[in-house]
Amino acid sequence: MTKRMITFAKAEATGNDFIIINSREIPREFLTTAQIKRLCSRRFGIGADGLIFLESNSQKQMRMYYFNADGSEGEMCGNGLRAAALYASVIGFCSKRQEDVIIAGDGEHRFFFNPDDTVSVEILIKDKNASGTIDLSKIKIEEPFKAVGFLEVGVPHLVIETEEDIEEVPFLKTAKQLRNDPLFGGKGTNVNLIRKIGDHAIRVRTYERGVEGETLSCGTGVTASALLFWKKYHKKNRHLQIDTKGGKLKVSEEKGRIVLTGPARIVFVGQITISN
Repeated sequence: MTKRMITFAKAEATGNDFIIINSREIPREFLTTAQIKRLCSRRFGIGADGLIFLESNSQKQMRMYYFNADGSEGEMCGNGLRAAALYASVIGFCSKRQEDVIIAGDGEHRFFFNPDDTVSVEILIKDKNASGTIDLSKIKIEEPFKAVGFLEVGVPHLVIETEEDIEEVPFLKTAKQLRNDPLFGGKGTNVNLIRKIGDHAIRVRTYERGVEGETLSCGTGVTASALLFWKKYHKKNRHLQIDTKGGKLKVSEEKGRIVLTGPARIVFVGQITISN
């Protein structure tokens, strides 16, 4: 058995927290599913919603690999992209003075830093006007919830809506049932609950698969929620403020690109021993 002491960073982006390790420390193949699960454990490890492995190749292209807290690999993570972009600027993988690109499982994402210290990332959508191929009439969704739509935003997202107090409704019970509905296949879906709080503002709660619980925010989830909100309410103004438990985010359409904007922070840097 080989043991290695590695340096990691703990980052958060509107309460969505991540362990970040870069390829200067260890090769990606050194991380096993069991190791990732233990590192993300809040009792036996560092504790996080997910783990990000960031590497830079000889052409200085950055590649982000995202792993859920249960050790499974995810295609993409919107808040993770913002955290990874900030981390990349801190360790010198990129320059904070210009727009750059991070490659994730679903393609190339442009990102840039704003004067107010927020981070903006481009979210890739195959078809911004589609609700996917899921027939939501086949899903039993009871009051006080109504189906809004389903959308792939790197990962699958079901969006439901309520007009009642979003913190008082039985969201977690409903989300757990919908997350594993056979209609969404073997991997299931993430579930988002929205409530309209203004013409250009919504409140969002998200139940994330892989975490198997509610997170303080979800970047791809709020993006899916924004796109489906615009579609349902025929919104031409493509700027939406989004309140989550972890803070405020903004989704906008700029020059045909869908952009997610919000704060990100490196919480601390530490060292831990892992083995294979």
